[in-house]
Amino acid sequence: MATIPKLALLAALLATAIGVGTWLAIDADRPGVTNRVTFTRDVAPIVFNHCSICHRPGESAPFDLLTYDDVADRAEQIVDVVDRGFMPPWLPDAGHGDFVDNRRLSETQIATLTRWVEEGAAEGDVDDLPELPQWTEGWQLGKPDLIITMPEAYTLPADVKGTDKYRSFVIPIPGNQVRNVRAVELRPGNKKVVHHANMFLDRARSTRRLDAKDPGPGFDGMELGEANYPDGHFLGWTPGNTPDAGTPGITWRLDPGSDLLLQLHMVPIGKPETIQASVGFYFDDGPQSPLRSHTILMKADEQLQIPAGDGSFTVSDSFTLPVDAQAIVVYPHAHYLGKTVDASARLPDGSVIPIIRISNWDFNWQDSYRYSKPVELPKGTELSMTWTFDNTADNVQNPNSPPQLVKYGNRSTDEMSHLYLQLLLRSDRDVTLVKHAQYQQRTERFPGDWEAHSRLGRTLESLGQQQAAIRAYHRSLEIKPDYAVALQCLAQAHESKGDLKKAGDYLQRAVQANPNNVRAHHRLAHFHQQHGRLEDSVAQYRAALEADADFVESLNNLAWIFATSVDQRLRNPDEAVKLAERASKLVEHRDIETLDTLATAYAAAGRFDDATKTATRALELAQKAGNAAAAARIQESLNRFRNDLPIEPQ
Repeated sequence: MATIPKLALLAALLATAIGVGTWLAIDADRPGVTNRVTFTRDVAPIVFNHCSICHRPGESAPFDLLTYDDVADRAEQIVDVVDRGFMPPWLPDAGHGDFVDNRRLSETQIATLTRWVEEGAAEGDVDDLPELPQWTEGWQLGKPDLIITMPEAYTLPADVKGTDKYRSFVIPIPGNQVRNVRAVELRPGNKKVVHHANMFLDRARSTRRLDAKDPGPGFDGMELGEANYPDGHFLGWTPGNTPDAGTPGITWRLDPGSDLLLQLHMVPIGKPETIQASVGFYFDDGPQSPLRSHTILMKADEQLQIPAGDGSFTVSDSFTLPVDAQAIVVYPHAHYLGKTVDASARLPDGSVIPIIRISNWDFNWQDSYRYSKPVELPKGTELSMTWTFDNTADNVQNPNSPPQLVKYGNRSTDEMSHLYLQLLLRSDRDVTLVKHAQYQQRTERFPGDWEAHSRLGRTLESLGQQQAAIRAYHRSLEIKPDYAVALQCLAQAHESKGDLKKAGDYLQRAVQANPNNVRAHHRLAHFHQQHGRLEDSVAQYRAALEADADFVESLNNLAWIFATSVDQRLRNPDEAVKLAERASKLVEHRDIETLDTLATAYAAAGRFDDATKTATRALELAQKAGNAAAAARIQESLNRFRNDLPIEPQ
């Protein structure tokens, strides 16, 4: 029989005398013996680092997890949601992509929480309790270079608690020059009810018309008009996610006069709640990287005819890269019937690397994921993705009861099967080659896709294949004769060849195809102006302003005609001033061209002091921007204004 050490023998005798509980307490401090799990030593570090970022005052979670009492009161619930993978919210499967800001708990951490509850959820020694993390309040990326806010607050109705609501809000972006945007951060305004958000850039300001049709701030649903993600970047927000600071030198272009479309997913909580979100922009005016950002979209929307009762409906898509690339961000997207998504890359040598896999898709926790380091994808790599959908009553997310046939569409009750992959490419030409390959593949697989034919035409033009581009535009119009984009592209192609008659005819068809398309009217008006048909130009600019009274380019150009026309029937200095003042106000009096036009209009109206002041401001901006040509032109005008002379009629 082995000799029992004196301390162990004494502990055994004490345990016999005063009970097993005391034996455990004494044994807990012995080296080499498994310790009882405590909150202060073992559980608090897990909770503070993975849960408290959202479960604290002012954040999105419905209760706090900051103290022992907070956590102990919900101990069993915490273990349940963690064990099921529902919390912390992180959809990608382990081993299928290495992503930054991974919120997934390890198996060891989950086992620790489980054991803590099983052992009675002890608090432990307060000296073991770590300090709470020092979270950054306010803007997480620091003070933005530009902040925009929803023009009006929106009140989310009480409704039934837990009912999802999607609404989009149009936010004008001020500014008078092109800026390079490195990062965007959203402050949702009310984290109690805003579940997640997506942001899109609307250069055409098309969503203003959708907004105008819907009473109150914004408009319901998920329609995007002509808005899209800018230049290969994803703009979004989810609770607890660290804003993406981007990569220095890898930016997207922010044009003056654009709108931001903010699409909010909100969940009513049983009482009215007010929301007024703000968005911060972080510019990067330093040296730009030679690499170019581009996003490819794999989708199988045409395959979406999901029968009621089908629990494993599957669709897929693939794409072969024509150039070397690096993958930096992936964003899968489906709606409530989504079940799984699996994407991978087969390299030219036959090896396969994972892009992402999600075995338990949850529409409510969709997100974009940045790789810890870029994934190298050589030329010839085949990218593929597969989605499965569950359209049964067993799917608790199914919006239809009983289940119904579901097809592709923008409503949340429709479905999508998307996977966006943000790439870094070596040059602008490589971007064009990838786009060309995308649209070429698309037109081969879906010959009736008029939009793909038109986009293929634009890539062909960029590659110098003008005749092939014209054929692609004509193919687009054979399918959809009133497709304004293809009509305008054809006009531009013929204008570049010197065939003004055909160019004008196609622009006129574009206007007739969509009388509310402000850019079609403006493009035709500018065409007439360039070629000396000023009466026709004035009529089209007026039509453009009927479609969008705040379209700065049309306001500016029309004011110029009224201020400088040699034709006395068109010359109207007073109206020129009104139009030019409106245009300049819309760009906050910080745009060189609109200030130049305003100064010219003042001079035409005999207001030479105003003309001099305005031209001086325009000259300062031109010099600051290094625009020598504009500065020389404005200086010449300024000299005339100082001598009470207007611009010579043109």
